[in-house]
Amino acid sequence: MIKLITTICMALWVLNSYAQEFSTHWISYPLPNDSSEVLFCHTYRLKRCPQEAYLTFATSGYLRIYVNERNISKDITFLNQDTTHLAIQTYNITPLLHSGDNCISVWYAPAEGCAISKQLSLEFYGTKQNGEAFYHQANGDWLCQILKGSFIKGAKETFDSRYYDYNWKSTNYNRRHWLHPLGAYWHDKSYTATCNLFFNENTHLQYTFKPVEIRLNSDHLEYDLNRIAKGTLRLTLRGAHKGETLHINDFTYICNGEMDEQAFCRFTQSESRTISVKGSQTFKNQHITNVEYLEF
Repeated sequence: MIKLITTICMALWVLNSYAQEFSTHWISYPLPNDSSEVLFCHTYRLKRCPQEAYLTFATSGYLRIYVNERNISKDITFLNQDTTHLAIQTYNITPLLHSGDNCISVWYAPAEGCAISKQLSLEFYGTKQNGEAFYHQANGDWLCQILKGSFIKGAKETFDSRYYDYNWKSTNYNRRHWLHPLGAYWHDKSYTATCNLFFNENTHLQYTFKPVEIRLNSDHLEYDLNRIAKGTLRLTLRGAHKGETLHINDFTYICNGEMDEQAFCRFTQSESRTISVKGSQTFKNQHITNVEYLEF
């Protein structure tokens, strides 16, 4: 009971620091813009695995959070629908840590109308094995890099899988050419922080199902869901050539040519009953080996 009270008090202290000095916690790519996606990373060396450890974070856009390459935001899209309020999220990451090097990684994407320099605000804190509290903040010691070829403009998302290296989240990844982030612009948009202690107001994956009908038109495929649903179509591809392009409604996917790759929106969802899929000139429909809809 004492341990729980101590943890809650520590979390409340962190959340209070957000409320009091929220504008000082932000980091962003040195030359931020309103469409590029950014990767952030930092490695923390721990002598021993802590008793308890938490991440508290916020964004003006979308985030995916990884701890030692584990996606703690799996099947979750962080989107602040309100343009003036940001929800602060907290996760217990104790089971994902170990003695030695621990990598915390963040994949950021902008939302329409977001403050371009307020990309990430993150705090890593908890209790060591000896009962001593520890606290770290995402700052200029972190590293960041633009994700080439991937961006969001309005409600349209583009993902170029040719430039996405799945190893970017590991502790031994070569980040020699990555840059150190900067803080927020003093004149950028201000937000009111909403503190949600150990509660997440996110969009979770609710249901996965297959379209009921596929119609072959002259220049595209049309998948019918038989009802209006909000989410993303996920296509599994085999045999597609590197650089071939798929347009899935407003989502653009550029193939990497690997054996089994999956084309789906990473951050955005749309609401519709039918989804149009159109490939580039050399793309063949038989490259699509599996089709499913992820409803949020």
